[in-house]
Amino acid sequence: MLNFKKLGSLALAGCMAALSLAMSAGAVDANRNNISEADRIYAETGMRLVSRTSAEVTYTQPKSVAVDPAEEIAAVTGMRLMSRTSSPVQYCPVTLAEGAIVRAVSKPTQEASSYPYTQNWSGTVSYTYTNRYFRTNSLGADFDASASGAFYADFYKLDGTYLGGVPAVPSGSKYVVSAYFEKSDANYYYVILTNQSGSAAQNASYTASLPFDRT
Repeated sequence: MLNFKKLGSLALAGCMAALSLAMSAGAVDANRNNISEADRIYAETGMRLVSRTSAEVTYTQPKSVAVDPAEEIAAVTGMRLMSRTSSPVQYCPVTLAEGAIVRAVSKPTQEASSYPYTQNWSGTVSYTYTNRYFRTNSLGADFDASASGAFYADFYKLDGTYLGGVPAVPSGSKYVVSAYFEKSDANYYYVILTNQSGSAAQNASYTASLPFDRT
């Protein structure tokens, strides 16, 4: 004789087990979908960008807007150089004024010759690449930038992978970005600095440095 009460209990237990498995699978999917951009980038690149200021790292790229270098020079100096021959005008490096350089218009192709490496980016109207790329060591890497007006720093791995961006925050009479990479062996990065002040960047510089590598 069938024990309907027992069969009902077994059926209920089976349903509960199936529901539990479904909920577990859903939780796994939810956790997978909730992995932060920082964790995803770290998993893919081995590099994690951290801000030392109150400004958080963001992951919406890029902040820079491509501007023809001739247009930028004209905006800063009021002058536009034209070539009458088949040889085009070259724009990097060109001195605009004392302490002012034309922005680097493309991704750097050489590593900094030594660390700490400091460069002036005053005179930039729109944006500049760092003119060198930088190395990380087993303790990471440090990057600091400042200017009289607002700006933004976007960080990229040497292969072009976006690593995050940090907005400058007011600090005394300047705006600053101070950031670092966590422990990251044998990686390289460069930065795009976007001027958001509404006029050519003034008193602007950046420094890339390496923590002491004890290994």
